[in-house]
Amino acid sequence: MFIEKIFRTLSKSNKKEFLTFLERKRKKTNRKDVEVCEDLINFKTPKIENRNNYHATRNRIKKELIIFLFLKQIEDDETGESELLNEINLCRYLFNNHLEKEAWSYIKKTEKKALQLKSNRVLYSIYVLMLEFSDLANETINIEKIIEEKKRVKTYLDKEDKLIDTLAIARKKLLDFKTNAQEHSLVRLLQIIQSDIDLNHSEFYEYPKQVCGYLELVRNTLLYNRDIRELEPIAIKLYTKTKVNKAFTKQTIYYELRILYIVCHSLYRNHKWEETLKYINLLEERVTQSKQAHYYHYYAKIAALNSSVYFLTGRLEDAIEIIEDFFEDEKPTIRQDELNLKLNLLTYYAYNKEYKKANRIFIQMHHSDGWYRKIMGQEWVFKKNSIEMLLQFEMGKDDIALNRINGIIKANNELVSMPQYQGIMYFLKLFKKYIENPDNVTEKDLLQFSNNGKLMTPDNEMKKTAFYAWFLAKVKDKDPYTFLLNQVLGNS
Repeated sequence: MFIEKIFRTLSKSNKKEFLTFLERKRKKTNRKDVEVCEDLINFKTPKIENRNNYHATRNRIKKELIIFLFLKQIEDDETGESELLNEINLCRYLFNNHLEKEAWSYIKKTEKKALQLKSNRVLYSIYVLMLEFSDLANETINIEKIIEEKKRVKTYLDKEDKLIDTLAIARKKLLDFKTNAQEHSLVRLLQIIQSDIDLNHSEFYEYPKQVCGYLELVRNTLLYNRDIRELEPIAIKLYTKTKVNKAFTKQTIYYELRILYIVCHSLYRNHKWEETLKYINLLEERVTQSKQAHYYHYYAKIAALNSSVYFLTGRLEDAIEIIEDFFEDEKPTIRQDELNLKLNLLTYYAYNKEYKKANRIFIQMHHSDGWYRKIMGQEWVFKKNSIEMLLQFEMGKDDIALNRINGIIKANNELVSMPQYQGIMYFLKLFKKYIENPDNVTEKDLLQFSNNGKLMTPDNEMKKTAFYAWFLAKVKDKDPYTFLLNQVLGNS
């Protein structure tokens, strides 16, 4: 299944490109490689006349696929490092084949490019190669200077490696906290990381890759620790300082986009709608200046953020239009982003009382919960089933809604036992009580729910806020969307 899994990650255009790539070696008309590959790409079962021949064909396809992906990675690498590494290999070839003059000329040009990119790892490889073939150097080559440059680069490289190690350990600890459902404060973890990083030194901001790695860890830590409101000033400060240092270039745009997206998301979670849209526009502008692969990667994320801001600021029809247009365009996108957008659209349809449209999307989402859980995680499945539960209730199917609630509680015992999900558990039980008999829900229940739910806080992402607001509006006999907007605008 190795080949099939990789094919699922390729866009339609990349699949066609790979078939063309495979065709280049097709010398015999009876060769089965392309035919078998076409079946695998379209997830059909190839005709197997001889199992040994079939496995040999699969192995040839796998080797060609690896080469194809390697070339695509080089093509999509905006940092320029892949190209430089290839040039280093060329220099080694020139040295090994007694073309010393050409080798030294070419390696100096490669060094110059690497210095412009501030790529310490590539520079280190260049200086090692220079010293390895120093006996073939002419009198103009300063060996002592090369050794000094290698030492200088090694110092930077050691710092990079230390940061990589620190971030890896921190991510592992963060994962342990999540999976063990422990109530640890992660402030100490951040302090350990910061002790290894001099955030006050301008040198740190010369390397967007380091800044991005640090910021992503801070974001994940604060998300888990429910201190997400603290992320915004940190993200903006890191982005601004890196920009002032003129570290964002064409080669580092990959990291700039990731940092900008975190800035957008942090502003959104703090309900700063105008500033969010301002940074989304900046993100979109930078995305259009990057490679096509990055455009497709952020296209869905930008649509999700824009539509969420519109939804929470009274522009429900615009929010729906953004996502509908996204799906009509049929641009290549990551499956996870596509499924997240479908959940958003389901929420918007429900608030716009377009229940039939919402139900059609659920019918199209025909995979099992186990299948979605592998791709999206348990919490996403929890949200999907909760939206379906609300939809069934709105369509007057109380029995199905009750069955959904019971199923959700049973399937998510581990999830709802975590402290951060206690409010959701209380919501489910209270909603079940409401379906069974609306009169059984008391003011005391609503007060406790409001305190647990904390309707409009940065801790609550959009879909959770939508659940809570919808329920309170139903109990209070108010229009759900009007009630939601009053909560949002009243607490921004």
